[in-house]
Amino acid sequence: MQDAITNVINKSDVQGLYLDTTSMTNLESYFASGELRVRAAATISANASAIIRDAVANALAKSHAAANAVAQRLANAHLVISRSGATTVHEVAAAGRPAIFVPLAVHADDQQAKNARLLTDSGAAKLVREGDSAATEIASHLTNMLDNPSQLSDMASLARSNALLGAAEKLADMVEQET
Repeated sequence: MQDAITNVINKSDVQGLYLDTTSMTNLESYFASGELRVRAAATISANASAIIRDAVANALAKSHAAANAVAQRLANAHLVISRSGATTVHEVAAAGRPAIFVPLAVHADDQQAKNARLLTDSGAAKLVREGDSAATEIASHLTNMLDNPSQLSDMASLARSNALLGAAEKLADMVEQET
C-alpha cells in the first residue's frame, strides 16, 4: 500500500509531467493533515496517563453505581429468583435473602449448580434445573413459600449465616502477606 506522496509522484513521473496544481494541493493537504495527526498523537501521548486515569475512574464510578443498585434491590427483595453465578450466590448470601436458583445449563462442568450449593446445601435456597418443568417447579416452590411464610424467614437466616463476609479484606491481607 502506497502513501499519498508516492501515489502523486508516481502518477506524475509515469506520465513524465511536473506536479500540477491539483497534485500540489493534494500533497499540501496530506502534510497538513499529517501534522494534525502528529500533534494529536503527541497530545495523546503526553496526556495518556490522565486519559487512562479518567477513563478508569469513570468506569469504576459506573460500576460502583451499578453495584449499589443491585445491593439496594437485594435489600428490598423478599425472595431472589436468578441464575447462580458465583458472584450472584455470594451477593444473595451477604444480603441474607432466600433464593430459587436456576443454574445455566450450558456449562459442561455444571459450575452454576456447584456455586448454588453454598446456599442449597443448608436449605437457604432451592435449585431448579432448566427444562420443560422449570416453570412448574418454580411455581410449586413459590406456592409452598407463600403458604409457609416462616420458611422464607428461616431461609433468609440460613443464607446470611453462609455469607462469606469480608472477602475483599481477607484477599488484600493474603496479598500483603505474600509481598
